[in-house]
Amino acid sequence: MENYYLKRKSKNSNLQVFEYMSKSYNNVRLKIFVLSDIHLSQIRDVKYLEKVKKEALSDNFDAIFIAGDFLDYTNILKTNPKLVNIFLDFIKLLGEISPTYIAYDGHDLCHYFHGSSPHWQIDKKLFCEKILDIVAGFSNVHVESNQIFSLKFGHTVSILNPNMSYIIQHNPEFLLQDSNLTQIFSYLNPNFNNILLCHNPNIFISSRIIRVC
Repeated sequence: MENYYLKRKSKNSNLQVFEYMSKSYNNVRLKIFVLSDIHLSQIRDVKYLEKVKKEALSDNFDAIFIAGDFLDYTNILKTNPKLVNIFLDFIKLLGEISPTYIAYDGHDLCHYFHGSSPHWQIDKKLFCEKILDIVAGFSNVHVESNQIFSLKFGHTVSILNPNMSYIIQHNPEFLLQDSNLTQIFSYLNPNFNNILLCHNPNIFISSRIIRVC
């Protein structure tokens, strides 16, 4: 790592912008825009998307990564179609700016029940129907899990989305249920810069525990 610092914090919001620089293959660097943890839950959150658009258009990025938890819960997929449509248009725009790769995590996949006994319930089917299956049809937007995508200058990116059992409990043994995920490590070219895109870095610790990477 050569440099890591807080670039700035947007006024009147919790949006933080970082720049991270690291060594790369043949000393050729890519400019990658990474977005995580927007946690959309209400229409006023559109202001964050507008700020992200501005950042994404501020430079010539080679790729855009979305690292999960862009929804706060799947409730909005039922109750706020306007916000959902705005988000879909946002993803479509990102694909028009640069190749866009999307990982997801627990908040994107679960419904939250409020009230006297609050709890989470898996709602992946609705997430796929309202978000994932739609953005998969957008030009230059990639959502395929556990595959290796070639970027350029000897770089690749792989989207790692573990199964729901692992997302909920973080038990390393549950990773063994994902043969495509565990096998992907053996397919990475050691001579390339291989970028692993996921929301939860615990997946790499767990992978070491069960000796799959």
